[in-house]
Amino acid sequence: MFYLIFAETALETIPCEIWNHPAVKVLAKRKGKKPSKIILDSSYLYSAMKELEDFNKRGRPDIIHFCLLYALGSELNLDNMLRIYVHTLNDEIIKINPGVRLPRNYSRFIGLIEQLFEKKLIADSKGEHLLSISNMKLTDLIKEITPDTVIILQESKPLLPRDLIDESVRYNRRVAFIIGAFPHGSYRHETLKITSEAYSISKYTLDTWNVVGRLISICEGAAGLY
Repeated sequence: MFYLIFAETALETIPCEIWNHPAVKVLAKRKGKKPSKIILDSSYLYSAMKELEDFNKRGRPDIIHFCLLYALGSELNLDNMLRIYVHTLNDEIIKINPGVRLPRNYSRFIGLIEQLFEKKLIADSKGEHLLSISNMKLTDLIKEITPDTVIILQESKPLLPRDLIDESVRYNRRVAFIIGAFPHGSYRHETLKITSEAYSISKYTLDTWNVVGRLISICEGAAGLY
């Protein structure tokens, strides 16, 4: 089993510090929602976001949208060998049902996530949980899922050894991969303290969704899914 954990994801509702900014007011009026019910998106609110701490690391829900679509549609997930979690910058954990079908359309995806942040749970007609969100630190999630190995993917580190993945499959080990889902900056100190196992996926700086694609490809190859 593989666990894919997106860490410090740039996914949050508009913070109260900028509710009164003109750009926020215009967006809230257009959407017919209170600012507290709207997902922060730098495409619309960049001018307002400049007032926020670490603003370059925030307001990019498109990153996790791309990554989730890829991961959920992978053979690794379809063969029930993958579990996906989203950790946000505000220390919330979104648990993803492997069978959920997320909207391909970005606007519909944002609408769904805004509903999730408000109701805390998205279920199907039979009551099965598809998405849920709760306040939880990344360290607490690791304790809950208890993987045998935790690997953080980070730039400027040794390349991820393929034999490490091969051995994990061979000995039926559960491996958790932590991937940063933010546009700029670096992991927080508390995230880096989770594990000493830190690797890169490429000699180049890749977009998060490319990292996900390459990682899943390696895992699928090790699991013999090709």
